[in-house]
Amino acid sequence: MPPSDMPTTSPPPASPFASKSEARSLLLMQRRKLHESMTKPWSAQVVEQAKAWPGWHHHGVVGCYWPLARENGGEPDLGALYDWLVQQGHQLALPTVVAADQPMVFQRWQPGDAMVQSSQLRGLWQPAAEQPVVMPSLLLIPAVAIDRRGYRLGFGAGYYDRTLAALRAEQAASQPPLTVVGVAFRPFWVDCLPNEPHDQVLQAGIHEDGWVDFASIPGHS
Repeated sequence: MPPSDMPTTSPPPASPFASKSEARSLLLMQRRKLHESMTKPWSAQVVEQAKAWPGWHHHGVVGCYWPLARENGGEPDLGALYDWLVQQGHQLALPTVVAADQPMVFQRWQPGDAMVQSSQLRGLWQPAAEQPVVMPSLLLIPAVAIDRRGYRLGFGAGYYDRTLAALRAEQAASQPPLTVVGVAFRPFWVDCLPNEPHDQVLQAGIHEDGWVDFASIPGHS
């Protein structure tokens, strides 16, 4: 992946946030204030940056996400990227919540397929029940914020951390490592987020100005 555009020469400073919940509250409040006149072109820029990545040919099944509505926090809309990936011959999958406090599974999906709203997680749209479960080799996952070490802040339910831990354990024995790419608008990239031992680190991230490869950052593990 292209080299990181984030500072890499010194250890990250102490987090400006007292806790994850404080960070989440403040950053979501800022994100909900963003008008579509800003987020729509930003999403289009993220899509163009993503399409320019030369590594797509290494991945057959791409796990993606359906963006939350603005009233639920809003997320970059990658719909145009999904259309492009299908045209390039990739299979897509969306996460499905099976049960509370359990890892999600990824079901086959492509733009235009039927979707249903999750009964477990408010605001989440997922594939219809009859779609088969597949194993992605690359995941695009949304974030409330991302820091320069590759830590991601989510909504606090822990679904993605549990899912990434399960997928990485499942793939470790027989397949290449899972590549996980966080997606967040550039204003929500920060120096340092509070983190806990169970937090899963991203391999890379993307925003409207380009890609960030966390593997090149000292201290990443």
